[in-house]
Amino acid sequence: MCKLSATSVTAITVAFLVMNLQKWLKGHFYALFFVWKRLLGFDR
Repeated sequence: MCKLSATSVTAITVAFLVMNLQKWLKGHFYALFFVWKRLLGFDR
């Protein structure tokens, strides 16, 4: 994939960053939509 050691480390670091960002955003968007649903009264 990457030829240089530093490039490989950077690629791995970016991959972990993206995975953690996806996890963080999923949780926050779920909470946002849950609150939004409650405020608009769609939970009946």
